Amino acid sequence: PDINLDRLLIADTYGELHGHANHSIGSDRVTFDLESSIDSHTLLRSILDTQQFGEVVFYDPPRLRLEGEYFIHEKAEPGRPPLRVFGNAACGQFISRSEMFEGFHADFSIDREKLFARNVLLEHKTGTAEAKILFSGDEGMRFSATADLSPKIFSLFVDNEAAKAMIERFDFDRSSNFFVQLDARGPARDRKTWQTKGNVTASNFRYNKIPVQNVLTKFSVADQILTFSDFRLDRKEGSVSGKIARIDPPAGVARVSGIKGTIDAVGTTAYFAPKVSKHLRRYQFADPPALTLDGDLALKGSDENDFTVTFSSPGHARYTFLQKSLPLKSPDGVAKIVGSKLELDLKSKLFGGDVDVYGNFNLAKTEKAFDAKVSVEGIDFGELADTYEIQTE
Repeated sequence: PDINLDRLLIADTYGELHGHANHSIGSDRVTFDLESSIDSHTLLRSILDTQQFGEVVFYDPPRLRLEGEYFIHEKAEPGRPPLRVFGNAACGQFISRSEMFEGFHADFSIDREKLFARNVLLEHKTGTAEAKILFSGDEGMRFSATADLSPKIFSLFVDNEAAKAMIERFDFDRSSNFFVQLDARGPARDRKTWQTKGNVTASNFRYNKIPVQNVLTKFSVADQILTFSDFRLDRKEGSVSGKIARIDPPAGVARVSGIKGTIDAVGTTAYFAPKVSKHLRRYQFADPPALTLDGDLALKGSDENDFTVTFSSPGHARYTFLQKSLPLKSPDGVAKIVGSKLELDLKSKLFGGDVDVYGNFNLAKTEKAFDAKVSVEGIDFGELADTYEIQTE
């Protein structure tokens, strides 16, 4: 014999829930199906055993359709309901973590501790995100997504501090474009340990308050370390490409390798290490130089600095030396910074002749000592004297 619930009807101010169920005496399960437009917020929270739904406020009633089986002899455990369910959920406007979203849809299945969601669509005024997600007690979490909405939205749901800090440095406006494809995996209930990798393309935005025209990069996040690889960045004055830029907050450094291009060195280093870029402001190029950058740039202070910049330009530049700005032509040089110490090897045209500068300088605010060897040939000493206000007879 069977026990049948032919019709279940629940109504509230939002809508109705229709359902029915069947149980054959002696079997280990109850089969059921339902369709709901009532306030199913509490129902979803209990089925999926997650606190995330407690952060959501619905403006439009969520819509839920599902069918499945409830295994009556299995014990319900945290994260493992005795269910096998297939269905879909959708809603219109809702608020999560103080941010308004325009809509949501997902097809899902639940089989005890496993949750699989596909055709996940999240709509926001800045764009959309599409995803598929697998949660499993044994296999952990696997997640893949594409999105063109503002990166600021991602920071609301990211626990990894390195990734959150990186996202919050973006500044987008209506002319900006952004697209990300990413894959993540890790323990199902510990988002901080998830490992993420993907690709980003973006245009017309600011990062660390510095303008960017276009950027294309691969990226990964693991153990609080954010890595960009095989990237290209375009600015108004030129472009730069690189093999690796690894932002490592625990170590206090940005490790860069294979960066080269024709671009302003001050603006380029400001993306990774703003304090380091200030040291490079003494080199002012009329046209962007060809440069390379390799090594470790300190994220805070200067103790972790250990990097080398090479630069070369056929045009004009200005270099501050002994508190005077010198007009250089066709400068070519290597600057190595370790801690707050700068080792400079510079060759250039100056006042109609040639100048070679090799020296060691202290960049610390509290100490301005330096040791330099300057060789000149064929320069106009009158112009040099005028620059340094040297009295000559």
